[in-house]
Amino acid sequence: MSHVVYNCRGRGTITSVAKRVQTLNFENQGLTPWLRIMRDGEGLDSASTDNMTITLLGSYDGVELIRHELKRYGLMGFNPPSASNVFEGIVLTSGVLRITYGDHTEVLGPGSVVSMAPVQQAVCIVALEQAEFVYVTSTSIFKSYKEWVEKFHHMATEIAMKDGYTASHCERIRKYSVMIGCQLNLSAHDLISLSCGALFHDIGKIRAFCRMTDSIASENDAHFS
Repeated sequence: MSHVVYNCRGRGTITSVAKRVQTLNFENQGLTPWLRIMRDGEGLDSASTDNMTITLLGSYDGVELIRHELKRYGLMGFNPPSASNVFEGIVLTSGVLRITYGDHTEVLGPGSVVSMAPVQQAVCIVALEQAEFVYVTSTSIFKSYKEWVEKFHHMATEIAMKDGYTASHCERIRKYSVMIGCQLNLSAHDLISLSCGALFHDIGKIRAFCRMTDSIASENDAHFS
């Protein structure tokens, strides 16, 4: 297996570099065509759900730096890429992450580094407390990644709009499901599937609500015509 997990706790250099990510090489952006300085909290683009925020910090020649902020029991999953030469890595800057690959689980603290070259099986990352980390990849994925994040958020919001009491219900169910899944030591693949299924377990209400409102509208039209 090409997963490497090691802990750099106590080595402030790695943590501070990953935390700040202040000096990045860009093409035609920043102070010069090749250098840009960003302060903590800044970014080029971002997207959010109820439990996660992703922010593009830098991109050049296919390499991307993406900051992730995960709320407690927020989840991120990896699957094997189509190409065999893709590198992916994580530098944890704050919080605690539970990483499961296959049936194996590790708990990581600030300063820990995970490298995958390439991902060979499902990997699931769960924040045991609010966490922040920098994700590094050797392929340009932020655009499609952002589209998926926004699509998930739109679907969850649409469910909430159709039935007011589910506004936070779906996220609570997802969170509790992931908590139970962790206690049961589910595999990475099963944890990712459980999280998605729990979040969208009420998705049928979207179509049901539309049918119901269409029916009511038809009855009203018939009554008042």
